[in-house]
Amino acid sequence: MQNTMVTESEPLIAIDDLPIKIKPTQGTSAAEKEQLLTIDDLAAYKQKILMKKILIMAIVVNVIVLISIVLCT
Repeated sequence: MQNTMVTESEPLIAIDDLPIKIKPTQGTSAAEKEQLLTIDDLAAYKQKILMKKILIMAIVVNVIVLISIVLCT
């Protein structure tokens, strides 16, 4: 797998919406803990958003099909 470098540019998602886990590093006090956003957290967040969109789309399609069946009969 290729190593990629993360550069600072505009954020891909709104960070305020994403729940960030606090991961302490060894040798730091409680006041020095950083909030780290991992690739896994980002992937899980994107998957959650995608599943919501698919669910809404499936509901809308089913409602449209139901309305067309009712109108055709």
